[in-house]
Amino acid sequence: MRLVNCYKQREISFREVASCPCCKSDYSQNDLGALATDRYYFGRWCFLSSVNNAPIRIKSCGTCGLAYKSHVPLPDQLAKLFEESQAQLWGWSTKYEFLKELIQQLLPAYRFSLLDIGAHDGSLLRAMSSLAGRLSALDVYRNASCAEVVNGEYLIQQLDAPDDPISESAYDLVTMFDVVEHLYDVSAGFARLADFVRSGGYVVLETADADCLTLQSGGLHNSGYLMLMEHHVVYRQETIAWLAKRFGFRTVIIKKKVNKDFSSFSPLIRMRKELLRVIFQLYPAFYRKYRELSGQPTIQPPSMYSKDHMLVVLKKLGDER
Repeated sequence: MRLVNCYKQREISFREVASCPCCKSDYSQNDLGALATDRYYFGRWCFLSSVNNAPIRIKSCGTCGLAYKSHVPLPDQLAKLFEESQAQLWGWSTKYEFLKELIQQLLPAYRFSLLDIGAHDGSLLRAMSSLAGRLSALDVYRNASCAEVVNGEYLIQQLDAPDDPISESAYDLVTMFDVVEHLYDVSAGFARLADFVRSGGYVVLETADADCLTLQSGGLHNSGYLMLMEHHVVYRQETIAWLAKRFGFRTVIIKKKVNKDFSSFSPLIRMRKELLRVIFQLYPAFYRKYRELSGQPTIQPPSMYSKDHMLVVLKKLGDER
């Protein structure tokens, strides 16, 4: 019996992923096990994480290294949930001051054009406004706070939707922080990404590192990261290398780091969240029972200090100005 019920049950439809979303290989796919949860939580909603009473499974591609789910929610239904749940999903604004020094090294001496994919409330665009000229955004929903800072395009679309119109002109810099794990079709997403960047321009992205999550969780099927319904895939460094070669980029930087969002939390909040992670590691059964009784998600809490993400800088090959 639950003491508190904070989530409302809701249904969502899933579709099968028949081949690797990155390299499209349908062979050499390793089964890493069933996702170790029977439900997804999203905003104020709760969904069963199964298809025809069978659990969703985690697979790994032997060709490009991408890990992905056997079934994912339909894109239009998930996009609607994102729009409905903005307040519940993101109650903070990430600080991007750490990016300024990096970007000034990449693009010195002139005001560059910037497209932020997954712009949410426009925090990154605001942080870069003193350096950039044209500020544009792409997301699956429109955010009023983001619209205030955009002085270029505001594209409401999926990055990996091939029929959506692309930008009229290429950008000097495209940023994607915690975005590429949401792609349904990784190959299509990176093909469109290449169209958004001018020759000699840069992509700066952050996403989770599958190998780090595997060590942290005792297997990707146990990872709280993949127990989020909106996370369809997780990358390895070899996946990034495959994509860079396939779509005409050179890898400039790839390094492990702490998730960008955690820098925005106060020390007290970080300590509290880290304590939950320690309790989960030492007493998983107790943690799950306590969270279930209080009506909260029972998935593995993230570490506030583990370098389980990677920062990637890609440079588009071609004539440079």
